[in-house]
Amino acid sequence: MLRNNTQGKLVNFMVRRKNRLNNLVFKEVNSIKEKARFLQQKTSINGSPRSSYSFSGRNKRKAQGLVEYALLVGLLATVALLAITHLGEAINQGFLQNIRANLEAASVTVTSS
Repeated sequence: MLRNNTQGKLVNFMVRRKNRLNNLVFKEVNSIKEKARFLQQKTSINGSPRSSYSFSGRNKRKAQGLVEYALLVGLLATVALLAITHLGEAINQGFLQNIRANLEAASVTVTSS
């Protein structure tokens, strides 16, 4: 009799434990569903999704085009800067050598007179 009573208590304990776990899981699932509904309502206006939250293919292509344009502008600016630097040094050296040669020629004519 004692053994049957202990088994009955154990079975009752297990059933209560299972019911508590089922209730906790049920509450958690309901909580998750409520959170999902809240987020869905938060991200929609009048039943239609907000454009700031939707990344359609058109927006991706537009962004990709802007990135390509920015890279192209940066590359062209770098090439232009290098070309101006190189040509500036070449022009500067040629111009200074021409002035130096003219000054030397002028000083020779002044000293020889």
